[in-house]
Amino acid sequence: MSDPDRDASADRRDAPDNEYARAYSDGYAEGVRSALRELIANATRGHTVSELKYLAQSRLAQLAEEVERKRRGMLANPRTETWLRRPPTPLAPPRPWTGGDATIRVAPGRTYLVREPRPKKSLEIVGAAADRFASVLWITATPGALPGVPTEKVARLAVSAGTDGPSIESLGGEVRRRLQDVPSTLVYLDGMEAVVLASDAGTALRFVQWILEEAPPESAAVVASVHPGTLEAKELGVLEHSFQVVL
Repeated sequence: MSDPDRDASADRRDAPDNEYARAYSDGYAEGVRSALRELIANATRGHTVSELKYLAQSRLAQLAEEVERKRRGMLANPRTETWLRRPPTPLAPPRPWTGGDATIRVAPGRTYLVREPRPKKSLEIVGAAADRFASVLWITATPGALPGVPTEKVARLAVSAGTDGPSIESLGGEVRRRLQDVPSTLVYLDGMEAVVLASDAGTALRFVQWILEEAPPESAAVVASVHPGTLEAKELGVLEHSFQVVL
């Protein structure tokens, strides 16, 4: 005969648990959301259908390794970077707002956010301002050279949504080192989509806000380009309020 106590315990273990089901469904939703964001990001970069198919197949091939890495990361000790532990800065009073047709002259101590489907206006702004800074720190997922800026003046930090790129923490350390070495730096971030895909929206917002704080106000400026569809409306609002000028 079976043990009633053991059977009852087994039934309890097998019964659906609300917290488990919620965690599973939240994870499933985040996975679908990340996949769609990656598809949007790649499509807005001008990839052909064949290239999109290849990118999707490559990500599928790396999925098991990426999931295992994420699992180990969640079980590891908490990270020490303070900007990762704190919540994104809440909405502040509205910042100065500049219309899209206004002439932009980038100045040290100022921060600029350009909302655009793909980098265009932001490239024009960076190209026109590069001569006023000793270096341009380009944080990007785009291969190749930075249009309109001499190659020798550009320090490129590659962002990747896959498992083969540097972590967000290591990117933060490299940004700090370069800003300390060359305070007169124009920071240009056009890899926001990849930063979100490599981590999550909250971490991406903290990363951007940390860059804004880390840039020396007397000698550095920050220009960022973002596709408005990369973030939810509330997250996009937090990002916009973190910058002094929004286009």
